[in-house]
Amino acid sequence: MSSLKKQETPSLTFEEKFDGRFTLTEARLEVADLPECLDGYRMVQLTDLHFGGLTQAEHIRKAVEIATSTDPDLVLLTGDFVQVGSTGLRHRLATKVNPRVFRWPEYRRQVRAYAQELNALLKPLQPRDGMLAVLGNHEYHEGIGTIRRQLPREITWLKNSMHCVVRSGGALIIAGTDDVRLGEPDLEACTAFPKLLVPSSKILLSHNPDIVLNKQSELISSFDLMLCGHTHGGQICLPGGKALITRTKQKRHVSGLSTFGSTSVYVNRGVGYGGLPYRTFCRPEILAITLRRPEKE
Repeated sequence: MSSLKKQETPSLTFEEKFDGRFTLTEARLEVADLPECLDGYRMVQLTDLHFGGLTQAEHIRKAVEIATSTDPDLVLLTGDFVQVGSTGLRHRLATKVNPRVFRWPEYRRQVRAYAQELNALLKPLQPRDGMLAVLGNHEYHEGIGTIRRQLPREITWLKNSMHCVVRSGGALIIAGTDDVRLGEPDLEACTAFPKLLVPSSKILLSHNPDIVLNKQSELISSFDLMLCGHTHGGQICLPGGKALITRTKQKRHVSGLSTFGSTSVYVNRGVGYGGLPYRTFCRPEILAITLRRPEKE
């Protein structure tokens, strides 16, 4: 695995490493007052798998292998698990225009079959503290209930809710929003933190970085880090990684590291393919994060 580059914000630094067709991004998040019991805590983010006709099983299997190799305490899944056809348009046509032509029952069976196969592909992920997931726009396109029922039961789904990893002397809070485009994100609900008697670190999951345009966006500053996906980093980019299409309303948070106020934001380029079965100047990405106490000067 070859090293690519380093970047940083005041709280987050990362190094990209090549692993075949993938980039493994190893990030270090320094959190002020991080409890000693969470120093060295490991997480891995997988996003935009888009398993189906465009993203094959072997591709997902390799991504899971790399994620497993990071020895995570927690796995974070940030939406768009399954995709039937090239776009979500087919779903809307099937349900609202002419179900007979688009063979709705066959479509549902295909979604179920892909989700069942993805379940098996995700089985090697055995993090010590489980898996957390948020919904992406394709869960709404393809069918939330069908997908959730087939995926591993170990997944805890966060929909404007939070999950606490509690240790003796500290806690890690992970909150997750509903999808920005098709759901009803509620950042106020995501910041209804329990009254803990111990210091804690806080991370927000949002499939789409356009959550920064939400009317409650000032609440993002309650978190140390926000993790997103959705954009695929552009997927089809110019040399240097300049995205041609981002599928976002804002263009500041579309790939890699940025900040929103005092909060570090990382937009993961994702694992799979959407629309087209290839990428240019935009490798698929897996993000591994280690929590660290600030180094003493």
